[in-house]
Amino acid sequence: MKPFLVAVIFAIAGGVAADPPSLTGEWKLHNNVFGNETDRTCTFEQQQQELKGTCTDGQVTVAAIGTVEGKKVTMRLQTKEGNDTVTLDYTGTLVADDKVLGTVTVVEAGVDGDFIATRAK
Repeated sequence: MKPFLVAVIFAIAGGVAADPPSLTGEWKLHNNVFGNETDRTCTFEQQQQELKGTCTDGQVTVAAIGTVEGKKVTMRLQTKEGNDTVTLDYTGTLVADDKVLGTVTVVEAGVDGDFIATRAK
């Protein structure tokens, strides 16, 4: 009976996927939308699937809200350009413990670009 119990325990343990790493901490966020490149430093706190934090370009700091579901990361930033609000929606994939790759959408303009986020060293 003992070998059977050991086999069941290994089968259960082998079927449990490891949780993806937490995004809590400081990240460098690089956007490229039609050749317009911007960089921000973001500080995130992840609690379960909820992602909250702030991002700064060195002049303006804005709130970041989002979700993490497995390796899928979504996030929204809203900032000001003059009197206009600019909404940036991010959809990406955690490709390594320290890297997220994906698409950024400038909602008001209806244009997309690419982004890379890397954990600050």
